Order: sequence, then C-alpha cells, then structure tokens
Amino acid sequence: MLPAFVGCSPILVQTDHFNIPNWAFPSLTHQPKKDNGVCGVVSVVMILVVAALLLFLPLGMGPVQPPSAFTLLIFPLVLLVVFILLSRASST
Repeated sequence: MLPAFVGCSPILVQTDHFNIPNWAFPSLTHQPKKDNGVCGVVSVVMILVVAALLLFLPLGMGPVQPPSAFTLLIFPLVLLVVFILLSRASST
C-alpha cells in the first residue's frame, strides 16, 4: 500500500490494482543500500586531498598582513544572520 495525499488527509492506495512500472517508482521495488559503517575509498581520498591542501597551500602564500577591521566584523555578522535565520526556521 502506498500513502497518497488528497487534501490534508492521507489515504492508503493499494498498488495491486494499478500497473505501475518499476522505473516510475524505483524506491518501491529496490531496497536501499545498507551502510556497513566503513569509509569508502572516495572518502579517504577526499580526506587526504583536504589534508594536503591544508599543508601545502600556505607554502605558496606571499607575505601576510593582519586582516582589516571590516574583514574581522564580517565573520560574526554572517554567523549572526545564519543563527537568526535558523532560529526563525526552526520556530515555524
């Protein structure tokens, strides 16, 4: 049985009476992949790439100077806006 929503009330529809092709709703016929809890090769490679970037990109930087006041203020302002938007989204 599939839940079908008409208006606001859910109605159960029996799929025995309908001729639904498998390609239309693959989630009805295929089981989801089970996660065995082991990191895949792609995950390990991405971690190594990020670690390499963090190690070697600073070597290519030129002389550094302290950030300006505007740059220092932009991070707390962005975090404040994100916090306000998330708190408003979770309250509705």
